[in-house]
Amino acid sequence: MKSEYPIVIGGENFGCGSSREHAPVCMGAAGAKMVVSQSYARIFFRNCVSTGEVYPVETDERLCDILETGQEVEVDLEKDVLTVLESGKQYALKSIGEAGPVVDAGGIFEYARQTGMIKTAAA
Repeated sequence: MKSEYPIVIGGENFGCGSSREHAPVCMGAAGAKMVVSQSYARIFFRNCVSTGEVYPVETDERLCDILETGQEVEVDLEKDVLTVLESGKQYALKSIGEAGPVVDAGGIFEYARQTGMIKTAAA
């Protein structure tokens, strides 16, 4: 099942599934690209980054009490801001920091290959 909602809004200590990587992998397979939440279960955050499936972005605002399902938002990771498109209202996000390039690369192993930490097989 594919979701029409690529951005998931959560509350405090967001996390789903067990300590395995399946939770963010399943979210990614369903079409999620990002979770915006106040905080994360430590293992879920780590698994999001290590698999490269979902960007785990934090905010001080409890957006799950402010936004409604179906509202269109845009996230700018360079400016660390979430914008509600219909109103233009903006919410500050915390920088994803050094985790961003790892997710961009598609996960920890691909990041390691791209940065030379892991040698790639000669073609």
